[in-house]
Amino acid sequence: MEAGTGKLLWKYATEEKILGGPNWTKVGDKTCVLVGSYDFKLHCVDVASGKAVWSYESSNYINGSPAVADGQTVFGGCDAMLHVISLADGQQVKEVEAGAYIAGSAALAGGRAYFGQFENEFLCVDLKEGKTPGRFMTGTFHIFLRRRWLATG
Repeated sequence: MEAGTGKLLWKYATEEKILGGPNWTKVGDKTCVLVGSYDFKLHCVDVASGKAVWSYESSNYINGSPAVADGQTVFGGCDAMLHVISLADGQQVKEVEAGAYIAGSAALAGGRAYFGQFENEFLCVDLKEGKTPGRFMTGTFHIFLRRRWLATG
């Protein structure tokens, strides 16, 4: 939409609903929106034209917002995988087994992804190694973070 008038500039259709929020990033010289959909795809859309730059297909619904850092986007989904995707071309860098659905968004810091999953675990994944140096059982509905664990993994 045009900011000043609210006029629609373009539309981009996915094959299913979108429940998570979008994120934005630069892909080369283009500003792009990243959004996951229930069509199992993460879509990268050029904001100037509304055209697809690339899409990446997972194996189940994508609920959370994709996180962005260091030339990559990271997201989880109902396939119980954490997906690490190259922003340059939409190709998979790696995927990491999470043990259960990931319905929310991951937070990225220091080359690690932090996120919760549906079996009441809060995980830390080293994005370079693709390993999980930390898992924390949260109990039924409570998440307690220890400052030392977040700092040292």
